[in-house]
Formats: sequence, C-alpha cells, structure tokens
Amino acid sequence: MARLKAARGKITDLKKIMNANSTKARLSASRTSQPEHPPATTLPPGDLGVEPYINKKEVARRLGRTPRGVDKMMQRGQIPYYKFGYRVAYRWSEIQNHFAETCRVLRG
Repeated sequence: MARLKAARGKITDLKKIMNANSTKARLSASRTSQPEHPPATTLPPGDLGVEPYINKKEVARRLGRTPRGVDKMMQRGQIPYYKFGYRVAYRWSEIQNHFAETCRVLRG
C-alpha cells in the first residue's frame, strides 16, 4: 500500500511539473510570436490604387456562376486572368472592363 501511495505521489508531482513547463512554454511562445512591427505585407490604411487579386471562387460568386463555369469562360477567352505557376488569379475591374468592351447590353 505504501508503494502505491508513493507511486501516485510521484505521478502527481510529474503532472504538476509537466503542466508548469507547458504553461511556461505557452507563455514564452505567445510573447515571441507577436512581432514588434507589422508584417511587410500589411498595407497602410487608405487607397493606394492597388487592386487585390481575387480567386476563382470569388469570381464565380460575383458572376453568379460555378467555378467550373468560370473555367469554361477562361478557356473561351471570355474573361482575363493571370497564371502564377499553377494558380489562377483575377482582377475584378479588368473583368468588368472586358465585359463592357465585348458584351452588348439590351434594354427593352
């Protein structure tokens, strides 16, 4: 019985040490993970005239199509796009301008 109590005591002591160490590690990680300065990719507030790229899913949402429908439009040359390796990106203003130049609007 004495051995069992001693073993339980050691286990609880180990758990306390492990919890204390993990708490210290979490605290030190949270302190070091916060940069002193904002990252270089963060833009300052205000309009710099730079339009961000949007992905295929967002283009499909704005056009009321499916992503596969956007693929078909790309193959037919109906929308402008950029290829970055295997990724595809779009600029919404360029898509709107392209539609304004190439599509007719019928009003009845």
